[in-house]
Amino acid sequence: MTDESVADRLYRLDLGMANAYLVDAGEMTLVDAGTPNAADDLRGELDEAGHGAEDIDRVLITHFDLDHAGTLAHLTFDGPIYAMEPDAGFLDGSRTPPLSNHNGNSAKSHGFSRPRMPRVLVCQSEIKDF
Repeated sequence: MTDESVADRLYRLDLGMANAYLVDAGEMTLVDAGTPNAADDLRGELDEAGHGAEDIDRVLITHFDLDHAGTLAHLTFDGPIYAMEPDAGFLDGSRTPPLSNHNGNSAKSHGFSRPRMPRVLVCQSEIKDF
């Protein structure tokens, strides 16, 4: 269930195994996106917050794990996706997480295939326009 009590215009989106956050600061920013099978949960949580995927202006991925980036392939929106390296490369398909890394192992064992996401932008160390 969506919980607006986190802060004014900040919604916690309960996606089961993970949480995502929706920040309404004039532009809508989705922070993380849940597991690959959480698309319906995400849509429902956005609906409870009074928004839809089409209202999202940008997505910020804190790091590439299945529970943070898995639903991106099922989310329809036109905005950019922000991530730091090396995670940005994992998302846009220019890099593959090594299998020795838990991200690579999880993706392989869960059959998660990363579509190329050309809208991934690499964040610098400071994000000043959020």
